[in-house]
Amino acid sequence: MNPVLAGFSFVLVKKDSFRSNRLYNKGMITFYRNGEHGEIIKSEKKEEASWVDVVHASREELEQLQAEYSIEPTFLEAAMDEQESAHLEQEQDQLLLIMDLCKEQTEANQKIPKWTTFPFALIVVPHRLITISHEANPFLEEMKKRRGIKLEEPIHFYLVLLKLVILKYQEYLRTIASTSNEISERLYKKMNNEGLQQLMKLDQSLVYFSSSLQANQNVVEKIQEMDLANDQKVLETTLVECKQASKMSNLYLSINERISEGCNNILSNSMNIVVQRLTVITIILSIPAIVFGFYGMNVKSLNLPHPWIPIALALITSLACWIYFKLSERYK
Repeated sequence: MNPVLAGFSFVLVKKDSFRSNRLYNKGMITFYRNGEHGEIIKSEKKEEASWVDVVHASREELEQLQAEYSIEPTFLEAAMDEQESAHLEQEQDQLLLIMDLCKEQTEANQKIPKWTTFPFALIVVPHRLITISHEANPFLEEMKKRRGIKLEEPIHFYLVLLKLVILKYQEYLRTIASTSNEISERLYKKMNNEGLQQLMKLDQSLVYFSSSLQANQNVVEKIQEMDLANDQKVLETTLVECKQASKMSNLYLSINERISEGCNNILSNSMNIVVQRLTVITIILSIPAIVFGFYGMNVKSLNLPHPWIPIALALITSLACWIYFKLSERYK
């Protein structure tokens, strides 16, 4: 057991935009502790609570928490940074753990959803576990329903929470793969810009997932390297899930890239065929113009007393040219 974690609880900070809100007098803060049977229950007294769940915290309120629980300023700044990526930091008797969560975004008039990631920070401080969120977090709500979660073991809490997050990543990845297959089948039947744009949105989601999953995996590997976890089984299970999800994301991203390349090749080939046919048509249509041009120049040596002679000559020449292009392997 790492001495930093001995006798400590931790702070969880969801890194999102912070809005002003009244913290203590509007019920936006909830206290929790472990029950007799290992369940997580609400605590009526603030002093007995091991976990403090805060929602809609402003910057000023976070600074108040920093002063009350002596949180490292750099940790709080990292927790408030919306662009922070998953990592682990240690400073004296405190520990900062950041994970990347995933969520689904739906917009009006959008045929397929968009998936993205956002950071969520956990800070280990003496004798307290605090969660600070901008909005209700479904992963934390699931944690509150579980038994056997020891609030005094922050790394165990982090690993169990991360495993829930990774399972949601895998669920979204399977949905993305299914959606990508449907789009690719439609594109193979009929190429259109709408399908290509939808495929690009899926690629964007997969890039976010791939980067976040790799960052989460690095944090778990660092926990293993620093020997911070008491439950090695939970650590190994979470690490396996992280690696599996990361491989899934990279695989689906590679498949989507191949589909995009295939679509680009098909479009390029179709364009070449169109240009080739237009070139052949242009050549064939230019022959009558050349014949009629000579006939209209009053050249005496042409000896064409009848008007149908140039017409027939133009038609025969054009037909011969068309047969040549039709039978030539180069223009098939």
